[in-house]
Amino acid sequence: MHNRLPKSVIHLLSVVCLILAFLYANKQLEPRPRDKTRDYLSIYFPAPAQLIQSFGDRFLATNVNTLRSFTVGVDILPPETVATQALLQRDAAFFNPYNSDNYYLAAATLPWNGHLTEAQYILKKANNALTQDPLPAFFYAFNVLHFEKNTELAAQSLRDSARKIKDEHTKTALNALAAQWLANKKTTRAAQTLRIMAKETKNKNFSKFLENKALRLEILISLNNQKRQWEKTNQKKINTINEAISSGLQLKEIKDPLGGTLIIDPKGEFNFKDLK
Repeated sequence: MHNRLPKSVIHLLSVVCLILAFLYANKQLEPRPRDKTRDYLSIYFPAPAQLIQSFGDRFLATNVNTLRSFTVGVDILPPETVATQALLQRDAAFFNPYNSDNYYLAAATLPWNGHLTEAQYILKKANNALTQDPLPAFFYAFNVLHFEKNTELAAQSLRDSARKIKDEHTKTALNALAAQWLANKKTTRAAQTLRIMAKETKNKNFSKFLENKALRLEILISLNNQKRQWEKTNQKKINTINEAISSGLQLKEIKDPLGGTLIIDPKGEFNFKDLK
């Protein structure tokens, strides 16, 4: 008669012991500070050297640079790491502007970390190469609008990209976004641009929409000019529609060509509130 335990039981006990040992060791290490193991980007080789390392294959060089940029993580990075990443991604766009991963990452990280110039270079290269992809055009124009505060240039960039796109729905979407940015500007030049856009588009419904958008803008420009002139003359602010009517401004005949309601917004300007 054998007193030895079955092998299955021995194996089970061994596993349980290993698990307990792991849990004990993990518990002991918990309070100890852990050193970061990430290998931050710190070395940048010029483009010719990158090609040599990639055996003269520009596509391989692009993939290596993009992969290196992806692996640095998404948390707060040292400035020198972001600077190296920006250079690597710029070179990747030079080697192969068709690489969509490169421009995705550039748009999401670089301009928000002080590297707008490199981001715009990458997005412009992608926009010129991927003419049927609207995203590089959008990201580029958004950066112009948000970081450079240039509404007209941002809208013009969208319009230029829309001309290259074959899909009518995508073309209209880019132009509609450009129209909205221009309308927010509330300038006579913006209204003129909207009328030009209305003449350029082949979509009759969209053309009518742009004409109405331009007319709405012209009405608001006129009303706000009258309001400012009245306030300057009378040394008094107009804060509500009723006050505007009482002041003598002719509002009863004003109708929004897009069907909205005339209001005075929190900034103290006439505006139209769109119906939902």
